[in-house]
Amino acid sequence: VFRRRPPPPAPPPPPPPALGGAGGGGGPPPGGGGGAPPSFGGVGGGGGGSFRLPAPPPSPYANLTFPVDDAEAFVESLRAFLALPQFARRFAQRVSFHNFTADALAAGGGGGGADGLLDEPRFVTVLANTTLKDSFLPFLTIEPHYDAWEAHMAAFNERAPAELAGAFHTSDKWITMRTQAIYVESAWQGALSSVAVAFVVLSVATLNPIVALLATVSICAVVLTVAALAVIIGWQLGVIESISAIMLAGLAVDATAHLAISYLESHSETRADKVRDAFTEMGVTVLGGALTSMGAAAALFLCFMQFFFKFGGALFMLMASSITFALFFFMTMLAICGPVGKWGRALKWRDVRSLCRR
Repeated sequence: VFRRRPPPPAPPPPPPPALGGAGGGGGPPPGGGGGAPPSFGGVGGGGGGSFRLPAPPPSPYANLTFPVDDAEAFVESLRAFLALPQFARRFAQRVSFHNFTADALAAGGGGGGADGLLDEPRFVTVLANTTLKDSFLPFLTIEPHYDAWEAHMAAFNERAPAELAGAFHTSDKWITMRTQAIYVESAWQGALSSVAVAFVVLSVATLNPIVALLATVSICAVVLTVAALAVIIGWQLGVIESISAIMLAGLAVDATAHLAISYLESHSETRADKVRDAFTEMGVTVLGGALTSMGAAAALFLCFMQFFFKFGGALFMLMASSITFALFFFMTMLAICGPVGKWGRALKWRDVRSLCRR
């Protein structure tokens, strides 16, 4: 078996070029060039010798660690760090010293920067970039980054001296996250409150808690359907969406309430006949009302303002979902388990009138 020999090792790189100076022709140092190079400023013979510049001393601020002893040491160390050439261009525009006092504010000043270092800064701001590039992100995407910054600042404040333990972080992203969280909370509270009020109104209107409960289930289905459609078309939760979520239950109760009352006012004995009577009496009416509302909402699609456009879209989806669930889902539930006779009936309106007369 023949094996190819490995290639010979590469020759070492040549020494750095001489900067001129001491050395001799060929003898030992200090007279010859074959000896070790003398130190900076050495003397020797002819022109063959060389010397090297010594390495610069390490910067006393190149490896500073946190925490420092006190606020004065922190300011002095930070200023010295920013004065170094290798760091000035990179960090000088990101660090600012500020001295907001009553006199400075009255004079219209008080700010500062890396170039105009103040004698007694009250606080220092450090600007940092973020990888969250989109201008509008869901708060669930921003929240982990906010929690990471919170933990980071908490660790620094725990290690810092008492007079430097008040560091905090801020960003426009955090404002967006908090605003969206308020929108979500308001939307859920408004929707649940509207559904609860709708149940009370339906119970009073029908005087039958069973029909009111079935109607409330249908209304909840409408609210969830509209919310799902908004997510599918890519809407982000904002002011318009929060207002729409609050008004969903209130507008969805219209067709359902009319059909529920028509079902209860029917004198038929079976569920199928009572559903048929409700469709005959109120089916065309609620369908026409829904179509006219959808037409009015469709006219808002021509608006250029985002508020009116989205409001029209939410109203259109709401009325379409409301009439669909009222005619098919709610009436189907009444045909399956709707009350007949005196089942579930608390009172009649004539009984209420009699009580009022007394």
